[in-house]
Amino acid sequence: MTSTILLTAAIMTFGAIMWVMLTEIGKRADIMKAPPSIHTRQAKLILPLMALFVVLVLLASQAKSWGWP
Repeated sequence: MTSTILLTAAIMTFGAIMWVMLTEIGKRADIMKAPPSIHTRQAKLILPLMALFVVLVLLASQAKSWGWP
């Protein structure tokens, strides 16, 4: 049960990561010619979400071995 909830949260987080990436990339005509400040802002949005995704997946995979219901 707990692993299912954590995995669902991880999937939702991954969806948020994809949504943020696609909307940010879609705003720019040529993302490779963007100034470094744009890439910094994108990294500040995406990297914490990626870390949360990894933590949720790890917790979901270990939930049963830790005795969580």
